[in-house]
Amino acid sequence: MTDFGSNLVQSATDRLAVQSLLTTDAAFDMLEATVVLQRLPGPPPRSPFFEALAPRVLHRHAAAGWDGLCARVLELAREAESHYQEPDSSSFLVALHQALASGAFLPNSPLLVNAGEERRTLFACFAVDTRRPMAEFLDVARAIHDGMGGVGCAVEGTENQVREFVQRLDHDTGANQAGRPRPASNAVTVNATSSGAETLLDLSGQMRWTNLNWGISDSLMNAVDRGQPDAQRAMQRLAESIHRTGQPGVVFVDRIPRSSREDAPPFAANVCGEAPLAADESGLLGSLNLLQFIAVEPDGVRLDEHALASAVRMAVRFLDGMHDLHHHPASRLAQNSSATRKIGVGVMGFAHLLPVLGIRYGDRASIQLASQIGKVMMAAAREESERLADRRGAAPVFLSSDGERPRRNAMLVAIAGTATLSLLVGTTGGIEPLQGLVLRTRVIGKEIHTVDPVLVALAARDGRDPVETHSRLLRGDPVVDVVGPDLARLFPVAHEIDGGDHVRVQAAFQREIDGGITKTINCPASTSPESIRAWIELAWREGCLGLTVYRGGSLDGEPVTAIQGVPS
Repeated sequence: MTDFGSNLVQSATDRLAVQSLLTTDAAFDMLEATVVLQRLPGPPPRSPFFEALAPRVLHRHAAAGWDGLCARVLELAREAESHYQEPDSSSFLVALHQALASGAFLPNSPLLVNAGEERRTLFACFAVDTRRPMAEFLDVARAIHDGMGGVGCAVEGTENQVREFVQRLDHDTGANQAGRPRPASNAVTVNATSSGAETLLDLSGQMRWTNLNWGISDSLMNAVDRGQPDAQRAMQRLAESIHRTGQPGVVFVDRIPRSSREDAPPFAANVCGEAPLAADESGLLGSLNLLQFIAVEPDGVRLDEHALASAVRMAVRFLDGMHDLHHHPASRLAQNSSATRKIGVGVMGFAHLLPVLGIRYGDRASIQLASQIGKVMMAAAREESERLADRRGAAPVFLSSDGERPRRNAMLVAIAGTATLSLLVGTTGGIEPLQGLVLRTRVIGKEIHTVDPVLVALAARDGRDPVETHSRLLRGDPVVDVVGPDLARLFPVAHEIDGGDHVRVQAAFQREIDGGITKTINCPASTSPESIRAWIELAWREGCLGLTVYRGGSLDGEPVTAIQGVPS
């Protein structure tokens, strides 16, 4: 029986209460650590973004608040559990409710918004087959968008065919935005060696609702390594396009896990790239807030790996159950998704966890921690999926090899960018670094200024008045002067981190998990095309499934603006 509840999300105060035999000094140190943790971001209603996001996330149930949303999600879980005879359903539901209420675990936004709706469109990630007629493709895409999902697809064809497809999809998506809880989006991937690849570069930066990706094969990258002229020119054109527009993103197509109901279908990245899916297939994501898995001990704080593993098992069970409830907009989507039951348990708050543990993003210790978190998550997810397969049946297309036990789910761990979810719990998105320490963020028409809450909490630990720290940072005093050089060093912002270190952190996670990762190298305006090209080549050598690079100032209207940063 899975151990849910007892080790899932205990508060720092609960942990402190059981330390009755500590010496006075140790107890005092733990009390200080507890006070710090209590200042960290937590339940969504405490987030500075909650009021702005509430109309979208709570939708027509605003009067019931966050507690009402948790109750609606819990009712979905209870219904899914009723399909099976599990002896620990009660403790599972208690643990799930605790994780939702505290912000330790959140499923993707469509599930949160649509949990109380008659038509349960719960999934965020879709890949749609472009081999169907265009009118039919657009009908399916509209239905997915209406349910708050994103559409990914792989496109083949001549230059004119690729151009027409991308432009028509982007126009149709924009023309049908009215009434949707959030703006819809797409991702189109074109193979770098196809005739339409140059067209995709020409369209980069021009589409409003559609992200563009180049699909790059191992053979092309090997040709680049050998100095083959055509491959070198293609890579240079790619780097120059990214330098100019921030697009296209890169997908290393030979790295995509190939598990599907149909034989040899096209595979495509979803909108953000963390869920590689077969054509006409979908998957469900959820994310764990790493700040909620910190253990207080006499000599400091650490990542509570046991609690994290318990939460991963809970998340796998919950997400798998939603496959039995989700309404698919097309029969092939239903058939293919039910055959693979793909899910993606991810994380958010990695860049906030690091300074709490005394680690700087990009240092060797951060790469080691990334690897360890990935190992813990994958082991726990695999264990739970194998248990579910024993109890409920394996995924019909699970590919067993080398004596592996069958699993319930063909994909288990995928790290999304968690844009809305991380705002809800007041932490950093996915495994991205900090975007800034004082931010101006536009959220659904509102401009919100924030000072990094973890920086303020750790400054308070060091004896600095949190109100004064907050005020000084907000008015623009140098961060080093406000919090001191030792603490300031633990809070690098994205463009201050070497691009290679961005890649190495991503690769450390990627080597341990079976899904993809949403990750962007946010770099300074002064970054050269040659640096961008070097990062792409490093990402391939390090084993990433793909990446995105964004050079500051490439596009107008950036939703998040750093008002100040920390010197390296």
